[in-house]
Amino acid sequence: MQAVTTNELFKIYESNYFPMEWVTPIVVPKKNEIFLGEKYSADVYLAGGSQTNKYLVILNNDTLKYSNDSICPIYEETPTTKGEKILIGTIQVYHPGLKSNFKYNFTTKYIVK
Repeated sequence: MQAVTTNELFKIYESNYFPMEWVTPIVVPKKNEIFLGEKYSADVYLAGGSQTNKYLVILNNDTLKYSNDSICPIYEETPTTKGEKILIGTIQVYHPGLKSNFKYNFTTKYIVK
C-alpha cells in the first residue's frame, strides 16, 4: 500500500466529496470502563472538515453552535435525571461543487448514574 500525504488526501477527497481543510483521528471506545483481564476495544476513525464550509449539526431538534475558535460544534448537557439518555441527530454538509446538501443521521446514548 502506498502512503499518501495529507494534501494528496484532501485533493482526492475534495474532488469526489466535500472540501476539507483539517483531518483528525477519533477514537471511540466500545466501553469506557473494563475489568482487569477484559479486552479493551475501540473504533478508530479519520475525520475531516472545513472552517469555510462548516457543517450543520441538529441534535434532538436543536441546532448546535460553533464557538469562535472551534472546528466543530460541541454538545453539552447537564442531565437532571438518572438513566439512559438517547441523542438523535443529523449532520448536514453542503457540497459547493454539486450545489447540494448531504445529510447523515446518527444516534448515540449515555447513562447517567
